[in-house]
Amino acid sequence: QAGSTTQAPTLIDGVWPRLEPLLPPRHRRGRPWAHDRRLVFEAIVYVMQNDCAWSALPSRFPPWQTVYAQFVQWRRRGIWARIWAEVGQPRAP
Repeated sequence: QAGSTTQAPTLIDGVWPRLEPLLPPRHRRGRPWAHDRRLVFEAIVYVMQNDCAWSALPSRFPPWQTVYAQFVQWRRRGIWARIWAEVGQPRAP
């Protein structure tokens, strides 16, 4: 199809159906999210896998400040501990 972009599969594809329910639900009130949660999640995983600075995220991801703020919020809520438990990792960031 002309004009369409094809995204390459990511490592997240295989586990996303198990991980998405672990993330907090969207709030009915307040401002809607400006960025897709999966893309934010993939950006966080990118930083972890590449051991890079948040500010070094490629432009295909949301702004690094948004990604970092979401990472911190999910960590404080214990979301990362649940994610690591689900994928069988012994540690949480």
